[in-house]
Amino acid sequence: GASIMPLMSAIDSSMVMGRLQDTGWTYEQSKALWGRLSGYCNPLIGMPQVFVQAIAMSLVPAISAGFKVKDLAEVSDNMKFSMRSAMIIGFPCAVGIFSLAHPILMLLYRSPDRAAEVAAAVPTLQFMCLTVIFMSTLQTLTGILQGVDKQMVPVKNLAIGAVGKILVTYIFVGIKAVNVNGATLGTVTAYLIATILNMRDIKKYTGVTFDFNMTFVKPFIASVIMGVCAFASYKLLFLVTASNDVSTILAIAIAVAVYGVLILGLKALTKKEIAKLPKGDKLVGILDKFIK
Repeated sequence: GASIMPLMSAIDSSMVMGRLQDTGWTYEQSKALWGRLSGYCNPLIGMPQVFVQAIAMSLVPAISAGFKVKDLAEVSDNMKFSMRSAMIIGFPCAVGIFSLAHPILMLLYRSPDRAAEVAAAVPTLQFMCLTVIFMSTLQTLTGILQGVDKQMVPVKNLAIGAVGKILVTYIFVGIKAVNVNGATLGTVTAYLIATILNMRDIKKYTGVTFDFNMTFVKPFIASVIMGVCAFASYKLLFLVTASNDVSTILAIAIAVAVYGVLILGLKALTKKEIAKLPKGDKLVGILDKFIK
């Protein structure tokens, strides 16, 4: 499961520079395009996966224990909860980074001589936000399959996805108008293929299907509203403070609060379910101070 991101990065590093030069970009131009992807975008996109991986791995023992004693109801509940948790984290991270892509990059890379590079990296970062959602799904499904003693199944499915990644990356990076964004499209393709195959195998081995509305629709709706609030908050705060750093940090804090209220308001997550998460008891204790 932990090898997914490094594998995609390894494919990119071995292909992208060469394909860019094959299609007419100079070495220096190719290096600059590759730098947008590997230097500015990949570190940001990889950060949300730390939280998703923690949730996926924390639920593997619970799924494994229920599967061992044939408690299929408990296994089903834990599988569904793990997927919902991943989407509750993945969607807002993707939408939040998309909404505040330029301010976040300016916050992290504030050197004036990098301003042009940062601005050029914004579209690439926004396009890469898709990978956060698919990566979150894939990591969780990988953990579920590991929990039901099918450790090699996600490896096989990821290998098939990697073949798709290589083909799509090779073709689309070779299109000059697409250039380095073709690598992101290839990564999304790999995750999508592996996700579809993993879902098929989970249904095959466990019979479990996921509630589309609870798992995907509610987190998506909450995330979109949060993204609008984050963007509007940043614009208003910047008018008042004239500081990108202050405006970005406050906008993120507002977005987190708005999203938390929306998730609880839409009943996408209950306090009982929050308690299952790492440090969940402490989170519930904080919520109890504000929500009775």
